[in-house]
Amino acid sequence: MKTSLIRYRVADFLRESPPFDAIAPDDLLALAASGKVSFHESDEFIFRQGLAPKPCFWVIQQGTVQVIDDAPAGPHLHDLLGAGDLLGLDGLLERAAYAWSAQTTSDVILYSIDAAALKALWGRYPSVATYLASHASLGAQQAGLAMAASAAVPLYGDSWLDAAGPPADYLAARLQLAEPAQPLVALLRETRQRPATAIAVVDDAGAALGIVTDAELRARWIADADGVTDSCAAVMTTRFVTAAPAQAAHCYLAQMMAQRVSHLVITPDGAPSAPVQGLLSAADLSLLLGCNPVLLQHELLDARTPAAWRLLLRQARALKVAAWSDAQAHERVAALSSAWDRAFAESIVQAALAQVSAEALSAEAAAPDFTACCWLLFGAAGRGEDTDPARPEIGVIYCDPAPGRHAEVAAHFRHVEERIAQLLDACGLEPPRLSVRELAVPRCQSQSQWKAFFDGVIAQPVENDVHAARRLFDVQVLFGDASLASALASDIAQAMAGHPHFIPILANDTLDHLPPMTFFQGLVIESDGAQTDTLDLAVTALVPIVDAARVYALVTGSLQAKTTLERLDLAARVLPDEAEVFREAAAAFRIVSRHTTLAALKHPHGSPVLVPGQLGKRDQRLLKTSFQSIQTLLELTSRPSRWTRPH
Repeated sequence: MKTSLIRYRVADFLRESPPFDAIAPDDLLALAASGKVSFHESDEFIFRQGLAPKPCFWVIQQGTVQVIDDAPAGPHLHDLLGAGDLLGLDGLLERAAYAWSAQTTSDVILYSIDAAALKALWGRYPSVATYLASHASLGAQQAGLAMAASAAVPLYGDSWLDAAGPPADYLAARLQLAEPAQPLVALLRETRQRPATAIAVVDDAGAALGIVTDAELRARWIADADGVTDSCAAVMTTRFVTAAPAQAAHCYLAQMMAQRVSHLVITPDGAPSAPVQGLLSAADLSLLLGCNPVLLQHELLDARTPAAWRLLLRQARALKVAAWSDAQAHERVAALSSAWDRAFAESIVQAALAQVSAEALSAEAAAPDFTACCWLLFGAAGRGEDTDPARPEIGVIYCDPAPGRHAEVAAHFRHVEERIAQLLDACGLEPPRLSVRELAVPRCQSQSQWKAFFDGVIAQPVENDVHAARRLFDVQVLFGDASLASALASDIAQAMAGHPHFIPILANDTLDHLPPMTFFQGLVIESDGAQTDTLDLAVTALVPIVDAARVYALVTGSLQAKTTLERLDLAARVLPDEAEVFREAAAAFRIVSRHTTLAALKHPHGSPVLVPGQLGKRDQRLLKTSFQSIQTLLELTSRPSRWTRPH
C-alpha cells in the first residue's frame, strides 16, 4: 500500500511537466512504478562525465543540480537544473557515455524512470520523443529517437498556413477552357452560365497560351467598348505562372506572392508545355486558408496613403502571428512576410517619388533627368527576414551623373529619402533598433560612391567601422535597374579578394554579443553568472547567428546567398567537416526567430524582449539547447585559423 501511494504521488508530480503531461494516466502510473525515489545531499555527484549511462534517467522533484563540463582546460558550469527538469538522458539519446557531470548544490530528491519503459511509449506519444529530442543537439539525427519524433504533430498546433491544397477534382470541375480564335462575346456568354475567375486559352494539345481574367476584360472594355468582339487571343495575357498539382496550400501561396500573380495554371508536372488540368486563383486559396494574403499584397502595392498603409500593416501583423505553428514554420512565415514587406516598401518609394515629382511640377521645376537607378533593401529586409513590424531599411544606387550635375541629382535623391522617412513615420513604424553610428551610414549613393564606400570598409575595416556597416552586406533589389546592384556585388567580391584580412576582423566582431548560458527559476543566467529577469532575444541570440552566417557567405566570395538559412547551408556545403555545426545553428535560428518574432509582433512597440518565467518548459528547453548551438557556432567562427579561403 505504501509503495502504491508513492507511485501515485510520483505520477501526480510528473504530469505537471513535459513530456509526461502528454501521457495517459495508466501509462504514467506504470512509468512511475518503474523506478524509485532517491535522496542526495549537497555536493554529491549523480553521475560523472565519460561514464556509461545507467538504464534510467531522473526527474528532479526538489533541489538544484548543476551540470558541469569537465573540459581539458578546466571544469565549467554548463547548466543549472531545478524541479521538473530531466537529468541523465544520455542513454535515451543513444550516447555511449554521459556528456557532462551532474552534481547537487543542495539537498535533492530525484525520481528515477526506467529508460526502456519510456522508450516503449514513443510510438503512442510522438510528442514525448519530440520533447526528448530537444535535449539533444539540435542538428543530431538520433536513429530511434528521430524515427519516433518524425511522426509527431507540431508542438504548438496548426496555423492557417498548414492548410491542405485544393483537391484535383475541385480544380477540374471549375476549369474553363477556350480556343485562341474563339470570339470574346461567345466566351462571355459561357461564363454567365458557368462562372469562373479565369479562363485558360489553350492550343490544340491543351497547353496554355494565356489566360483571360476580369483584369483583361476590364482593360479591353476601357480601351475599346467594341473590343468584346475580339478573339480570346487578342484579350488574353501571356504572362502566367504554372505549378504542379497536389501541393500544400502554402506552396501555391508562395508561388503567387513571389511572382505577384493572382492565378496559377496547374499542369501535370508544372511545365508550361503540358496540358492544363486546372486554374487556381487567390480567391480559391482564400477558401482554404481562411484569409487572402495575395489580395493583401496587391493592396499594399497599390496603397498610397498612411491611413491605408496602417490598416494593411495591422492586418499583416495579425496574419503573421496566426501563421506561426512551430519553429519549422520559419521559412513559410519569412517568405510570406518578405512578400508583404517588399510590397509595402515599394509602395512607400513610389509614393515618395510621385510626391517629389508633383512638388517639382507645382514649383514649375522639373525633376532632374538622371539615368538609371535601383532601389534596395538592407539589413533584415535585405535578407528577407524582417518578420517583425520593423521599419524597412531602404536605399538606392544610381548611375553616376554627368559632369556638373552631381549636386543636383544627389539633392533629388536626398529629397526622396527624406520623403520616404516622413511616410514611414506617418505609418507609426519605429526606426530599426541600431546604434547611432549604424544609422549614420549612408544608404542613398551613386554607383561610384557605393564602390568607394565598400572599398574603404573592406580595405580598412577597423578605421571605417565595419561593425556599423555590416548590415549593408545584406542587400536585395527592391525594384529598378538590377544591373547596378549586380555590378556593385562584383565590386565587393573583388575588393574582398584583394584584402584577406577583412574576413578575420568581421569574424571577430561576431563575439560582440553572446547567448546566455541557461534559464533557471524564471531568470536568465549569463555565462559570467549575471542574472536578469528579461532577455532581448534579437541581440543575444538572433544577431550572433546572422553575423556568423554572413561571415561564411562572404568568405566564399559569393553574395548570392541572401537569407541566414541559405548562408548556413552554403557554409555546410563548403566546409563539410563542420556541417553539423551549421545544421544545428540553422535549427537554432528557426527556434529563436519564432520566439523573437512572436514577442515583437505581440508587443505594442515591436520589442522582442522575452520574460523566461512566462515560458513553458518545452520552450525553455528548446531555447537552452539553441543557446548551446549558437555558442558552438561562434567559437568556430572566431578561430583565427579558420579563415583560409576555401577552393
